[in-house]
Amino acid sequence: MTETNAELAYLFRHALLRDAAYDLQLPAQRRQLHGLALTIIEATYPDSERDAIAAELAVHARLADQPRVELAYSWRAAAFARAKHDPEALHWLEAAARLEDDPVRRADALLRAGDLLLQSGLADQAQPRMQQSLEIARTAGDRQLEGSALHKLAVVDLVRGRMDQAYARLEQAMDIACQCGDGETEAMALTNLASIKRSRGLTTEAFALQQQALDAHRAAGNQRGESLALGNIAVYLFDTGQWEQALHCGEQAAAMALQSGNRRTHGIAHGNMGVVLAKLGRLPEAAQSFRQALATHKDIYNRPYEAFDRCRYALVLLALGDAQAARAQWRQGHEQMLAYGDAADLGITLQEMRQACDQAPVAHFDTNVPEARQGA
Repeated sequence: MTETNAELAYLFRHALLRDAAYDLQLPAQRRQLHGLALTIIEATYPDSERDAIAAELAVHARLADQPRVELAYSWRAAAFARAKHDPEALHWLEAAARLEDDPVRRADALLRAGDLLLQSGLADQAQPRMQQSLEIARTAGDRQLEGSALHKLAVVDLVRGRMDQAYARLEQAMDIACQCGDGETEAMALTNLASIKRSRGLTTEAFALQQQALDAHRAAGNQRGESLALGNIAVYLFDTGQWEQALHCGEQAAAMALQSGNRRTHGIAHGNMGVVLAKLGRLPEAAQSFRQALATHKDIYNRPYEAFDRCRYALVLLALGDAQAARAQWRQGHEQMLAYGDAADLGITLQEMRQACDQAPVAHFDTNVPEARQGA
């Protein structure tokens, strides 16, 4: 046996012996061991350095049967994971919701957990958590949290195509936000009302609402929201054929999103700029913008937009003459779209792809034909 193999065998046996020794301990002894581990780690690291190990400390606290300590570290582990866009944040938010005695904090944890699921394209899983948060907020009489929960549920309705229900909930959320002085929720509700108007072809009304949202975000000092509103205004400028202005606005949105740490909007803005650049005939720049968008989407687990932008990137690659790479991107994006996207986005990308393939000309990417048509 080589030295390396012997070392691996020793480590394997050592781990088995350690686990066996642990399993032989009585439950009370295990609790004491985990309590001791918790005490030693806390003595080793000052409180200001514990966020990165909060998850480990929460586990020790749970196994030491110290629920109050577990709760505190669960909140810290959730915040640390969310800052890194780590999906583990969901686990710790749900742990906090399970442990919380304070109904408002429990509702807040559930709403944050639902929002994480929604941003990951899992609207069906997000909805029951948001609904529970809404019910708790109403029972507790916390109007601001009630407005926030209504707004998030409206976004679920938007994703699911329930426009009338979304509109009604957004109006309720706005009324409550105005009463509570919650400028951030009011501005976000305006943003989503504008999206509904745009989906109904009411571009002028949508643009006016988006401008109101931008003003509201600025008044609230919310740079993250301001970057989102700028990105949406760029979309409306594109809709009306003002492509250079749309590109400039998109660049502003991306820069502000980066400055404020809003990586979600930063990725979305780059994807939208890719579309504008392609429309302006600046294909290499469009491809680069899509690559940057995809890298950000992937890094922060924004699966719905990763799917959408991967399909749009495929069309740019096709226009650049790389049908093979375009087909590979399309197929990956299409699979992701089926898992995380919505029917409207899927319909848009399918239509655009078929038109682009006809112009190339190559076989449609949604068929099983592996080779390009003659002339590709």
